[in-house]
Amino acid sequence: MDYPVIIEEDFLPYVDDINTIASECNVTVLVTHSYRKANFGLNGQLRPPGRDERTPHLIGHAIDMVLDTPSGICDSQCTNPEKSCFFEGIQNITGLEYGNGVFNDGPIHIANNLWENGSTQKWDDLYEKNQYNCIIP
Repeated sequence: MDYPVIIEEDFLPYVDDINTIASECNVTVLVTHSYRKANFGLNGQLRPPGRDERTPHLIGHAIDMVLDTPSGICDSQCTNPEKSCFFEGIQNITGLEYGNGVFNDGPIHIANNLWENGSTQKWDDLYEKNQYNCIIP
């Protein structure tokens, strides 16, 4: 996993919560991807996300991961007690969403919902700020 972990500062408390839950559930989070530049595709992705899709990855409010558990590496399809513990813990954090959405297998996706009230203004503001000012090493 050679990707740098890049998140927007408002997402940091959620990442701290994710780390706490991982520790409590005896798993290590291995981040496979985080912030993305618009129109940057991942390996095997047919069409990279653009602005109109409003994915949380484009503003630094999502991470994709696999879990290193005592039973081995665990992705979105595996089932074991540690992943169940982790999933239950994530569900208890207000504002976090757990799920793959697009893929049937592969990394686990966790993001936060910035448009609970139906407004996309905060997402739009963060997109303008981050897409034009963030340089990925």
